[in-house]
Parts: sequence; C-alpha cells; structure tokens
Amino acid sequence: MFLLPIAIYLFRASPCEQRSALSLMFSALFIFGIPCSVGRGADFDDNKGGTLRREGSTLAEVAGEVMPVGNRWVFVGSDQRTYRIHENLALQRIVRSLRRDHADSHWTIDGTITEFMDENFLELTRATRTSQSKRSEMKRETP
Repeated sequence: MFLLPIAIYLFRASPCEQRSALSLMFSALFIFGIPCSVGRGADFDDNKGGTLRREGSTLAEVAGEVMPVGNRWVFVGSDQRTYRIHENLALQRIVRSLRRDHADSHWTIDGTITEFMDENFLELTRATRTSQSKRSEMKRETP
C-alpha cells in the first residue's frame, strides 16, 4: 500500500519535471523489487560445484570460453566452472578480438583466483586463442 504514492510520484507527467524513460524504468525496477542486472551483470550459477576456490589459487593453461553476461564477462572452463573476470588489459584484448571475430570465443587462459563476498573472480594474466584442433582433442577427452 505504501508503494502507491511512490508509483504515482514516479509516473506522473509534469511539464517542469521531465524524466527519461530509462530513469523511470530503473526506479520502478528498484522500488518494486524486480531483479535487474544494472551494475552487477546478470545472475548466473557461479561455480556449479558450489565450492569456492581459495584466494590466490592459480589457473594455468585452462581451456574454456569467454562470454558476456550482462555488462560483465565470464570465463567458463572446460570443467564447467564459471568465473567472473576482473576487467584488465588482458580482458580488453579478448573483447577486441571477440568483436572482430565473435564466432570464436574459445581461449586458453592463465590467471589468479580472487574471492569477494562468497564469490570467485578471475584476474587474467595471459590469454591465447584455443585452436580448433585443440578443442577437438578436448571434446574427445571428455566423456
């Protein structure tokens, strides 16, 4: 019941108070509790095993796929573990490369795991494209 005055305030049309449609939408999403991905990326099942990796753990030559989720980027390893990627120069190079050839999102990465608020993040230190032949080998190895 207390939301009705707020909704009226948000959606009223006043010539002296012009609100953009975008600000109205985000205000409504915030007030009515509808989940949105603004500022934090879309929600996804992080690390399907349910266990966190320790801060400072390293990943070395792990093949997987880099993809956008919301306004962030994630790495899904060949073991299906998912990590949000910290933005850095290595990720910038990957994004540029993906924009040129978006069909090939497979990479072999090295990085360091960090932990924040019960969630793992990946700090990339090196990334190279995974060749088609290497991906074929990985598919044959996994049952």
